[in-house]
Amino acid sequence: KEISSYIQQALQHPGFSVVEILSPCPTHFGRRNEQGEAPQMLRHLREETARMGSQASQDHPDLLQRGIFKQEPTPEYSAEYARLLSTAHKG
Repeated sequence: KEISSYIQQALQHPGFSVVEILSPCPTHFGRRNEQGEAPQMLRHLREETARMGSQASQDHPDLLQRGIFKQEPTPEYSAEYARLLSTAHKG
């Protein structure tokens, strides 16, 4: 899936979401940790990570997981705040 779809899913979920998105940083992290240039770092991420729930993650549990880790239905902040204000004004 595209990164933007993970972010969109998390933002549209009515509650709490944890999303793991990995992005190489060849300019700082890569140089300091001798990870190589951007192409090598991208290749490394592709080889060492797997989407949550994918066949690759089941076949190789040692791979670093990426994607939506958790989604918990909870009241949305603005709706809950409006509800509290309404209750306070009534009471």
